[in-house]
Amino acid sequence: MAQFKNKSALVNELRYTIANDIEVACQALDFIYSRQLEDEKYFEHTRHFNLMGFNKPDADILSKVAKARLSSTILTEDQISQIKSRMPKYARQIINYRCKVGELRKDHGYYNM
Repeated sequence: MAQFKNKSALVNELRYTIANDIEVACQALDFIYSRQLEDEKYFEHTRHFNLMGFNKPDADILSKVAKARLSSTILTEDQISQIKSRMPKYARQIINYRCKVGELRKDHGYYNM
């Protein structure tokens, strides 16, 4: 189990992992898509500034890719490339949420992952 002294180190590790492991990148995509509000999912773009979900430049493409995954469509190489290049920036949102709901917490001065 890896240990991290602070959230920044944890975020950096998750960014690296998302960029280099398509399974983790797809899990991140699914999680962030689940945080989009229903109207944002429907219109496939960001409509609310609430620090949840995709940013405006990513909302269209990543919403479409997330919907493709939900319908069990096999992803194209371009879609995989989009996920791996766009999803690392959402690592902080994922870590912050996991801390907020108690899935991640410091134990003896370290975050464990």
